[in-house]
Amino acid sequence: MAMRWLDRDYLQGALADSVADARLRNWRDARSSVSRAESGALAVLTDAISLSDAVVDVFSLLPQDAVDMILVSGDRQRGYERLRLRYTHAEVIEDEARTLTEFLRRGAEIVVDEMHVLGPGHYEHSFVLAGRGAFSLLFHRVDLTSSPVSPDVRNRLIGPDRAE
Repeated sequence: MAMRWLDRDYLQGALADSVADARLRNWRDARSSVSRAESGALAVLTDAISLSDAVVDVFSLLPQDAVDMILVSGDRQRGYERLRLRYTHAEVIEDEARTLTEFLRRGAEIVVDEMHVLGPGHYEHSFVLAGRGAFSLLFHRVDLTSSPVSPDVRNRLIGPDRAE
């Protein structure tokens, strides 16, 4: 498991501008190539939806190797939505032992995510969490549903000190 482009060095500004610019271009190109090559929820997830700054509502490990994540995503300009992602044939790979436990808490914020195609029908979705480390999900399929929510829902999840 690894963030290939937007790793901690990138996020902390530790890279030369030319290297950081190249990584951002490569990240965008990779997202575009996944959305062009895949269909359904995976294409939408890499093309039309940004999980940057999304906030965790629910994270559940389910029977039969499935993972459910319910996130609140969006901003004031676009509006907010509740996203339900169900990964099937999924395996959680943790960057640090404490990450999964901390991610299970409501209000954790996703800084950035990357999607990798590992082979036909086999994917990796990697996440960096604000102040909480990183983790990846290896999976074969993701299903996505969304519904609009008010900004109050996001603010309740992140707490009054970080509310917009």
